[in-house]
Amino acid sequence: MAVLLWLWACGIPFAAAAEEASAQAEPPEIDRAAQDWWRETREELFDGIELSAEQQAGVDAVVAEAARDRARARELKQIADAPDGAASDQQKRARVELRALRGKLDSDRRIDAMRELLGEDQRVVFDRNRRLRSDRLFAELKRRERRAAERRRANTANPK
Repeated sequence: MAVLLWLWACGIPFAAAAEEASAQAEPPEIDRAAQDWWRETREELFDGIELSAEQQAGVDAVVAEAARDRARARELKQIADAPDGAASDQQKRARVELRALRGKLDSDRRIDAMRELLGEDQRVVFDRNRRLRSDRLFAELKRRERRAAERRRANTANPK
């Protein structure tokens, strides 16, 4: 990621390289939900913002890195959870690397990295979109919790 940001800062075009890395990092079917989440998130966060080619490449690089990190975390989890009985050195190394990687999996860090690619005027719109998205997601969560509580009450009042 640092290399890609450095390339972007130097004005070196790397959109094709970022797309190729993203295509190679395409995770299996398991990760479709994450891909959909990032697509939806990008659409909402960048609504009303015109990105330059370099900015778009930077955003693509952030998302591609997230996909690679998720794939690596899955690999490490499989190694760490392998049913070998006693913990092997490989499993111990996998657990250590997985703990170190967990901080990078935080989507807020990725979103902050995307924000850093923007100009001041773009950041104002981005921050507004981020607040709107957060408010919408919070409202959806509360609505789901309310519905679940109503179902529990209905099941308690009318046991089968």
